[in-house]
Amino acid sequence: MRVFAPNKYYCGRVGADVFVNGVCENASEAQRWYYVGRGYRIEDEEPVVELAGPPSKRAAVGKWREFLGSQGLVYPEGAARADLIRLWEEANGEVSHEPAGGMA
Repeated sequence: MRVFAPNKYYCGRVGADVFVNGVCENASEAQRWYYVGRGYRIEDEEPVVELAGPPSKRAAVGKWREFLGSQGLVYPEGAARADLIRLWEEANGEVSHEPAGGMA
C-alpha cells in the first residue's frame, strides 16, 4: 500500500516504513492502524485483473454473447455474430469496415 503523510515534505521513518517527500511507496500493513489514526492518506493497490481476449471471429454466437456480457456491453437480442463482433470492435476503437453479413 502507498501512504501519504500529512506533511507532504516529510522525509524519514515511521517504524520500518521510509517516507520520501511525504510518500511511502510500500508501507507495511502492520502500520495501517497507526496511519489511519494519525490522518495519513492510504492508497491500496488494486489487484490487476487479466481480461480474457475476445473469442475467435469464428466462435459461436453464444461465445460472443457471453464475452460481450462479461465486458458490460449490451447487444440487441437476436444479433448476428458479425454484429456482435462489430460492437466489440467499435467499443475498442477497432472499427470493422465489413458489412454486417461479413462480405465486402
